[in-house]
Amino acid sequence: MFNWLKKNVSIAETKASPVKAPQSAHGASGAPDQTPPGDILRRRGNAFLAEGKLDEASSSYREAIALNPHDADACLNLGFALGEQQRYQEAEHALRRSLDINPSLADAFYFLGVMARKQGKTEAAIDNFVRVLDLKPDFEIVYNDLCQMLLESGQIGRAKEIVLKGIAVYPEMMDLHAQLGSLYAYENDLERASIAFRKR
Repeated sequence: MFNWLKKNVSIAETKASPVKAPQSAHGASGAPDQTPPGDILRRRGNAFLAEGKLDEASSSYREAIALNPHDADACLNLGFALGEQQRYQEAEHALRRSLDINPSLADAFYFLGVMARKQGKTEAAIDNFVRVLDLKPDFEIVYNDLCQMLLESGQIGRAKEIVLKGIAVYPEMMDLHAQLGSLYAYENDLERASIAFRKR
């Protein structure tokens, strides 16, 4: 999941993340950088996160949040960093805080779902993954995750619905065709299973 997050929009700004102290940051023209200190700290956290320095990233995000309690992205990425450290209670608190600020953050629901899955909380994982797709139907990675959780909970019909929905959005996604083939095979519909597997 970490490599996936590094491609996420909320931390894509790491390419331009300043590492100077806020009071000494300057723009390319030599004029004082007008970027708010909280944003600079968030970007610093993003840079640390991209390097896998989770403690340093968490500290920078906490400082950013202290300066701007309404920074949803800082809360989101703090939740991710804490989750990677298996500090699930703290991570959930940060992610819930990001959703209080911005209820449409699909990424926050995704991370909540992933953490629930890691802790064996199947229904909570399913609920959060469903919220992701409600908010962002083109959230590619969640289709496989949600299908797997539905299969583990014995919800075969619902799993098939999710796979078909995912294929409608991403017809070239081979993993979904493989999932569909397995579902048809489970139902002993071998002809459809064979067709699905051939699309892998």
